[in-house]
Amino acid sequence: MSEDSHKPTFTPKAMGFFSEWTVQVAWPSGYKEVVNGFKNEAHAKGWIEHESEKWIDEKRGPRR
Repeated sequence: MSEDSHKPTFTPKAMGFFSEWTVQVAWPSGYKEVVNGFKNEAHAKGWIEHESEKWIDEKRGPRR
């Protein structure tokens, strides 16, 4: 199994009209979570592009 098959998918999503954006995270196991606090779609997409790898590493913790 490749390392990419263990990574989650990230989807930006508006939380309503004139509302904040979130990033929906879907792990390969089926577990889902939400990252909150984005002011618009571009902000959420920027986080996915530039910060999501670091976020994954922090969620997984130290590797042995």
